[in-house]
Amino acid sequence: GPCTVVDSVFIRVDSLPDLSISKFIDRPFYCEGEIITFLSPSYLNKDYPDIQHLWSPNNGVFLSADSNLNMVLTAKETFTYTRQTINNACAENQSVSIEVIPVGMSLSATDITLCPGDTMQVFILNDSIDNIMWMPPNGLSCTTCPDPIITGTSSVFYSITGEEKGCNKQGGVNVNVPVPVLDLPSELIVCLGESTNLNPNAGGNTSYFWTSTDPTFGTSNDANPSITPLINGTYYVTATFQGCERTGEVNVAVITEPTVTLDVSDNEICPEDLVTLTATGTPVGGTYLWSPGGETTPSITVSPPVSLQYTVTYTTVL
Repeated sequence: GPCTVVDSVFIRVDSLPDLSISKFIDRPFYCEGEIITFLSPSYLNKDYPDIQHLWSPNNGVFLSADSNLNMVLTAKETFTYTRQTINNACAENQSVSIEVIPVGMSLSATDITLCPGDTMQVFILNDSIDNIMWMPPNGLSCTTCPDPIITGTSSVFYSITGEEKGCNKQGGVNVNVPVPVLDLPSELIVCLGESTNLNPNAGGNTSYFWTSTDPTFGTSNDANPSITPLINGTYYVTATFQGCERTGEVNVAVITEPTVTLDVSDNEICPEDLVTLTATGTPVGGTYLWSPGGETTPSITVSPPVSLQYTVTYTTVL
């Protein structure tokens, strides 16, 4: 009779639940740092025992496991996130995008160097910023405008805050103002033949260039030149630090060495006789000091009991 063979095959039909993604609070944009929740319709696990999910990219903002159906994350930047779902033979990718307004504020410059008194305008690169406030106000042409002019006075960090579509924004500009060290005496007075230094408070990182009305001086790059002037003169200096310059001058007056002459009314006297000693110093205006006795007048009258030597010291007033 005929031979009959019977065989069978099992066909499994897999399916996927509704995997559409919505935002718990759906807005056209979010502020950086805001918490966002992505939701999909729930399903019974017994109906899909083998279903698996994987969110990507996992760029450090996920607050939920990347294998969850739903996702909670921290808004960091404008991005598109994708969830891949596999249930045996069935697979589906769903994506959701968010626009994030960053906290950082874009400025035309964030780190500038200005010499003292120089100016530079800095402006916000986004014209949709409201409620602007710059701090501190010193050195700024305005504190609530988007484009203040900064005047270099001292090194400072200017912070700026504002709002964009209700999101807080912040930024800042670091201003470096190099100030050459220049702390000069206004005037120096020296005796003829004596030496002096022009800039005892010179700064180690500052370069100097000196000239003078004294033709014997020439020029000098020394930070603290030593001079032995023969005539009065003015010494000019340019101090430079990180490209910024300051100028100054020192007036030097040279005092001629004083002289003093002594006149005596009588070199030889008897005991208890009076004798007048008169000193004349040049240049005029100096001080006198007699020894012995300590008198400070140009002339003194004495009556020495024995032969005695008198000395006068004349000092020019500088």
